[in-house]
Amino acid sequence: EDLDISIIELIEILRNSKINQSIKNVIDRSFTPELEVEKKKLSKKLNDLTKTLKISQSRLENKKFIQNAKQELIDQEKKNFDNVTLEIKTINETLKTLDG
Repeated sequence: EDLDISIIELIEILRNSKINQSIKNVIDRSFTPELEVEKKKLSKKLNDLTKTLKISQSRLENKKFIQNAKQELIDQEKKNFDNVTLEIKTINETLKTLDG
């Protein structure tokens, strides 16, 4: 049966396993190019999400927006803010894992 896991998940599993250090080092060196590409992608996404979060936060802090927008739109913006915040946290944790 095929395993459907990402390179990040595989590396995390291998790093957390009880295999000896020399094997871990070989694994880390083998995946370094892919890791660097993945880290760059995640960093760019983190940057974009941070901008999105700032926009969402400014909307929620804007009294005119809160006064004039339908409650449905305000709720949607709060949900968006929470989702983006969670995604940023997840990406930061992933980047921390990738850095070893």
